[in-house]
Amino acid sequence: MASLAAVFAVVSLLGLFSTVFATNIVSCTTTADCTTAGLTGFTCNNGICQNPGCFPGDAMVHMYSGEMKTMKELKIGDKVAVGKNSFSDIYAFGHKDLDVVSEFVQVKTEANTLELTAGHFVPVNTKGEIIYKRAADLKVGDSLSTISGASPITEISKVDKLGLYNPLTLSGNILVNNVVASVHSEWFLDSLFDALGASEYLPYAYQSLLAPVRALYNIAGSKLYSAGYSMLDSCVNVADSGTKYGGPIAITIGIGALAFAARSI
Repeated sequence: MASLAAVFAVVSLLGLFSTVFATNIVSCTTTADCTTAGLTGFTCNNGICQNPGCFPGDAMVHMYSGEMKTMKELKIGDKVAVGKNSFSDIYAFGHKDLDVVSEFVQVKTEANTLELTAGHFVPVNTKGEIIYKRAADLKVGDSLSTISGASPITEISKVDKLGLYNPLTLSGNILVNNVVASVHSEWFLDSLFDALGASEYLPYAYQSLLAPVRALYNIAGSKLYSAGYSMLDSCVNVADSGTKYGGPIAITIGIGALAFAARSI
């Protein structure tokens, strides 16, 4: 009973954190409405402006076990490659949608192809210094970090693909199709940082903002956290509802979970 109560406590905290970090809800009829509202890179889905900072469902990820999995096969607690011989756990999904067809920026190096949405960040090696750029701002010749070392971009194009997935790792990066990418994309601080000319620091800012959730993962442990996350996800789609209805749902579940935990411990 105590362990079940602990799971509910984790669910509660996850719900409350989703309330804090949920993007303000902006209603829309078309994607142009989102742009007018200052949400550059957002699209209009089901009447709500949403930021699909994601990878397609068939993007490949190296697992700690040595096998390869597609984005759509990943789950909370999976240990995935974030660089060469470097791995990190997945603690949340910013987006997880199998059925959506979206436009992706297709970036090619000599040996690899990375596909991601325009507002997603990628670390670029500039004169020995790592600078984060949005996929939409990448240029031919920019040097990306790959599993075999630095490699310049040879071609950039657009492609429509199925699925929107954005796994969040503890490290803040993830190796996708053998290319290192950030797990972060456009969010509520973008307009401010863009105005200050500091867009390259946005992934660091968002990684810092999500530190409490990562702390919860580390404190609770992978199994307990995953159980709590799954319990919450079975009630509401965490990735989707965090933006649409995050506040009311999180508070309701959080209060109920804390009450149950108090009675059970």
